[in-house]
Amino acid sequence: MSGQDELGGSIELIRQLLNLVEANQEIAVMRIAQLREAVLQTRSLAQGLADVYTEVRTSHVQEMAEEERRQHRSGSALVLLSTNERLAGPITAITARHFIEQASTTADDIVIVGRIGQERFQAAFPNRSVIGFDIPQQDVALEQLAPLLKQLLRYQRLTLVYPTFENVISQKPAVQEIGTTFSEELAQRTRPKQPTVSRYIFEPSLAEVVKFFDRELFGLVMRQFFSELDLAMVGSRITSLETASTTIAQEVESLEHQRRVKRRERRNQKQRERLAGRRLWAV
Repeated sequence: MSGQDELGGSIELIRQLLNLVEANQEIAVMRIAQLREAVLQTRSLAQGLADVYTEVRTSHVQEMAEEERRQHRSGSALVLLSTNERLAGPITAITARHFIEQASTTADDIVIVGRIGQERFQAAFPNRSVIGFDIPQQDVALEQLAPLLKQLLRYQRLTLVYPTFENVISQKPAVQEIGTTFSEELAQRTRPKQPTVSRYIFEPSLAEVVKFFDRELFGLVMRQFFSELDLAMVGSRITSLETASTTIAQEVESLEHQRRVKRRERRNQKQRERLAGRRLWAV
């Protein structure tokens, strides 16, 4: 009976684990329903803001370059948006691998948000310096982004690697280049091919507009990236929980089968003992 008792205890424990996984899956599904609508609605707005951000900068290259020189911006950075959660699903590892591949081909400064991304990068490049930030991925306020924005605005160019949401079963790494300087090279890469380029009259001054862009517009665009990160992580978690739920259910079925086999063996053994006893008395 000890074998059956042990199996029964294992089955009960695994069933409790299955209930826990299913409860977390329901929570994630409710959260993604809220996140998906909000992120997808603001995705086009954020892209429009980024386009305005780039257009104004590239339309006034010389003036902007002078303003940038006064702000002492230089260099480039490769930025990874990761997470602090170890159960965020496979997209965390997939995005980190993509980032590491990018990092292996560049000497840019490395900026990583999230402990998981920092750990994976340092395991791959133990001797390479990392500028790390620990920022929560859920409901990020602009105030929480302030230290990160201050660091990023020191660079002329940023290459941002982050997970993006396609649907509940598909998330993938995305790469976004953001020019935070008004260099001629950036202007040539982003300026439309048409000879006509929009020109703007600034009031009170170009310098004040640049400060507003850096303080508000750039911050809003970065906040959208964090929303994309949160949505992709929740989607990836749902996929992982679904896989875990299926695996646990299969394990429960396997243990139930073993218990049925042991019960049959026990009944057969008792029947053989009774038959053996009858034969003994018959003799």
